[in-house]
Amino acid sequence: MNVFMADGFNGYLDLRAHLPGEWVLLSSLIYCSLSGRRYGIPVGFITDLASIPAMLRPLFNPNDGSRKAAVLHDSRYCIKAGTRKEADDLFLEALERAGIGWARRWAMYAGVR
Repeated sequence: MNVFMADGFNGYLDLRAHLPGEWVLLSSLIYCSLSGRRYGIPVGFITDLASIPAMLRPLFNPNDGSRKAAVLHDSRYCIKAGTRKEADDLFLEALERAGIGWARRWAMYAGVR
């Protein structure tokens, strides 16, 4: 049985640098959505975290509470499970549960939409 944290994930994000701009997941991660559906991300999954255009990087810190949501979003896109909108909406939900403020959360959501 998995225990889920307040942000909906089953634990901490355990990443290691892989190639420039890429990270590899060292332990599996599970997200339990507000609807109760679980989304697994396996060990070895490679992510670029948040793809933020260079001119916007001073405004968005990719190393804050949005990291798990970014990995979840990348995984949904990568395995092509569901629609793009479903992945983006799940990203928005995970950002909110991670405590990302309204303006930043919606800017990030608009960026992926």
